[in-house]
Amino acid sequence: MSSETIAARPDCCPDLLRRRSEEAVSASIHHAALAQQYLTLAQKFTALAEHVAGGVDGLQQVAMQLEREACSP
Repeated sequence: MSSETIAARPDCCPDLLRRRSEEAVSASIHHAALAQQYLTLAQKFTALAEHVAGGVDGLQQVAMQLEREACSP
């Protein structure tokens, strides 16, 4: 069934509309999760850049912190 038919008569296919709505919700949730991961990485890179600007000691501290985070469940 074409999109035009569905748009003109939304009562014709409630199952299809429900399925498409569920897919849209799922895609939205996935997008939000990816955005959160991106934000977390951006914050980590910002912190890393700030520590690097502070010298080698700061970089070593960040490396140890990242290693701890990577090894924790």
